[in-house]
Amino acid sequence: TDVPLAVVEEILLKLPAHQVVRVCRLVCHEWKELVDSASHWRERCRREGFQPSDASRPPDD
Repeated sequence: TDVPLAVVEEILLKLPAHQVVRVCRLVCHEWKELVDSASHWRERCRREGFQPSDASRPPDD
């Protein structure tokens, strides 16, 4: 039985990033595409509390 990709993504988002990059992306082509997608990393960053910076404003002193 195939696991829905949304479920796989949810599982991958709960694993450490280094494990996802080193191991999980080697499982199959679908997982590699998922791990390599910008949306996966945007969601991972969002969940870990990273906010996109506004490059148009100068950095705070």
